[in-house]
Amino acid sequence: MDAVNVGFQMKNYSTVQAYIFKAQNAPDSEEKTAVTSKLKAASALHSLATENYMTAASEFLQIGPDLGSSYNEVQRPLYCCRA
Repeated sequence: MDAVNVGFQMKNYSTVQAYIFKAQNAPDSEEKTAVTSKLKAASALHSLATENYMTAASEFLQIGPDLGSSYNEVQRPLYCCRA
């Protein structure tokens, strides 16, 4: 997730997309299960940053309630996208 956050901050969206894709296609593990909602949120933010609004809306709706209190960590790149 750190590489994704740095990619957002640098506005390097191809890197963001690559790391999200790699993480989503990694073999299942406890660690992957823990970050699934974060990856969905990051993917939605990527779609939003690249002006793919319909996909972003769909991806935001797929985020589960287990994101919980860690939402601020994932939300931070959104401010970079709007700048």
